[in-house]
Amino acid sequence: MSARPCPRACVVPTTLPRGEGPPEDQALGAEFEAVCGRIEAEVLQEYADKTGHPLLKEAADQCASDRPAFERRLERGRQWLFEGKEG
Repeated sequence: MSARPCPRACVVPTTLPRGEGPPEDQALGAEFEAVCGRIEAEVLQEYADKTGHPLLKEAADQCASDRPAFERRLERGRQWLFEGKEG
């Protein structure tokens, strides 16, 4: 598999809060986020396969199967790393 840009770079530029704006824009934004989510899951799985690391494999599986739980996990890790909070 070829190298891909970081999926976290997938950010829809907008000046409107999520859920606001024309329906066409909302539909395109939702489609864009879904594609970014699939790419992120693929990249995590690729690195999990390369490294064989069990926590990375667990994160890749969760990213693909339970996105809300995966996002909560990322946020807890961010808080631990950058704010010193235990989660």
